[in-house]
Amino acid sequence: MAYIFADDVNFNYNLTSKLRHDNLITFPSLTAAEKGFVFFHTANNKFYGWTGTTWLDFSLSGGGGGGDVFLAANQTFTGANTFASTSYYQGSLILEERPSDTRAVILGWQASTVDWFGINHGAEAILWSKDNKLKFKKGSTVNNGIAFDFTNTAERTYTFPNVSGTVALDGDYVDLTTTQSVGGLKSFTSAIHAQSGQIIFNDDAAPGGYASGGAMGYLGASQYYFFQDHATVADAAGILDFDSLTADRTYTFPDKGGAVGIEETGTFTPDYIDTNGVATYTYGGTHSYARTGNLVVVQMEFENVIKTGTATGTFLIDEDSLPFAPSNINGETIFNSCISQLNNLGTTFYMISLAYGNFGGGGSGFYFKYKNSLTDDLNTSISQINSGTTGRLHITYYTADL
Repeated sequence: MAYIFADDVNFNYNLTSKLRHDNLITFPSLTAAEKGFVFFHTANNKFYGWTGTTWLDFSLSGGGGGGDVFLAANQTFTGANTFASTSYYQGSLILEERPSDTRAVILGWQASTVDWFGINHGAEAILWSKDNKLKFKKGSTVNNGIAFDFTNTAERTYTFPNVSGTVALDGDYVDLTTTQSVGGLKSFTSAIHAQSGQIIFNDDAAPGGYASGGAMGYLGASQYYFFQDHATVADAAGILDFDSLTADRTYTFPDKGGAVGIEETGTFTPDYIDTNGVATYTYGGTHSYARTGNLVVVQMEFENVIKTGTATGTFLIDEDSLPFAPSNINGETIFNSCISQLNNLGTTFYMISLAYGNFGGGGSGFYFKYKNSLTDDLNTSISQINSGTTGRLHITYYTADL
């Protein structure tokens, strides 16, 4: 039978042979005062020792065996210590110069926020967060600093330059600050988008200078500009205005110096109006134009004209309905016209001609003037054309439209 010793037994460092520890199938419930108790766990086939607060697994402590090694808090290792298999730390592993030093290499885990590792110097650390971001932390909170986001589903390669400087990313957009300097030859394989609407090429020291350089940009209302050696955009030359374009335009440069030649043909729909807005017109026919440079020739056919109401103003071909707006030279609109086969006009005349005028709220454009005799002045305007009027009208005029 087992003997019970009521007091401690001192063997005075003598050999104890054939000593056998308790064999238990569960961990016993012990107090802090009972630390030092050792038993063999028959279910785990391991020896355990009670530290007063936790159980230590002795399986790896003497060579032979396997499993986990639990280290007590603040345990000190001296000399070179080798861990031949995986090391598991429930808290953090700190490599530091001396205890409680804020300058240390730390590997650790913070369950609520991050799995982290890094070099800690006070409040600075390198963190691997649970939202798949590598963070360089500065300050007292985890989110202060720089983060690399690895949440993309595809692999990414970031190449650092071979010299010091800002790392350029290969992506859809490159964001440059207003004063950033880009040296050397750069190739942009896609569009360059200038949010300020202006790209400046200059040799001034201060960014944004115009006096000894050039620029191109966007003025708004579909207007673009190019200029050189101007103080401000207001002085710019070479403004391209695309606001009035309703169709594609092709501009062919000549094979030698000179103005750009523009050649274009097409059809359009003129608008016949009563300047007082009483009579209205519908009509048919083919209406075409041809442009060479700044000269425009239009041909209008009066066919199947139907007039509704009695006009009280002047019959007008509205210039807004022409393919290109007539432009004046030295304050005068210059044009040439040819009226042919004009029948059933409803007005008896000795001579008829075409004029250009502005009728205020009634519109601007071309209208007919006539006289009844050789001695009359050619200054009476035709107020309307009748239903069934036929004929053909050619007008050649100058335009400044692009």
